[in-house]
Amino acid sequence: MSWETYRGLLLPSSPTGDAGINLKDDLKSLADRSLSTAAVPGSVLFVGGSSSAPVIADDAGVFTWDSANNRLGLGTATPLEQLQIHGNGKALLMGTASTVAESETYIYFGTGLTTTGQWQRIRYRYGSSDLFFERKDNSGVWSTIMTLDWQKSFVGIGTTTPVTTLEVAGPVTVGEQPPTPANPPAGRASIYVDNTGATPVLKVRFADGTVKTIV
Repeated sequence: MSWETYRGLLLPSSPTGDAGINLKDDLKSLADRSLSTAAVPGSVLFVGGSSSAPVIADDAGVFTWDSANNRLGLGTATPLEQLQIHGNGKALLMGTASTVAESETYIYFGTGLTTTGQWQRIRYRYGSSDLFFERKDNSGVWSTIMTLDWQKSFVGIGTTTPVTTLEVAGPVTVGEQPPTPANPPAGRASIYVDNTGATPVLKVRFADGTVKTIV
């Protein structure tokens, strides 16, 4: 087979293909549409129209590729990062493959899916709808840092099964209260360290302004 160049595209010099497909003419048509004045530089071409009458189309300024910086823009022609989703009410949707059995999906942060390295991820579990914030150690073992229990609205730090609104499986550091502290809402209390004396004291303030020392 010999080849020829058309609009910078290398094409077979004679029609080829099966079932009546004229590959040469189809590629020429694609090149004409891609390089027409209707196309916008950076716009990603896709097959539009209908199944019976497909056409090559693009969404100018909506689905774009910045080849100079290797960035993909959804809703913008000037993406600022490798992937930018732009617009009011726009979002990245991560869904599981199954809605009838327990399944999971992930968002990763790190420097390559290697056995070792500094990696963190957010894991979503369909079924319980819980969110897990996890880290990977140098041995490649994942451990949970924080859990959001969707069904009970509980938060667990250092535990995957919190039994109260906030459960921390480990030490907690408490700081000083502000110079002019406000009372917490009714039915609540705030814990702080009082450093006004010679020895720091742990105290609790209630909604009515009552302060008690924790011994």
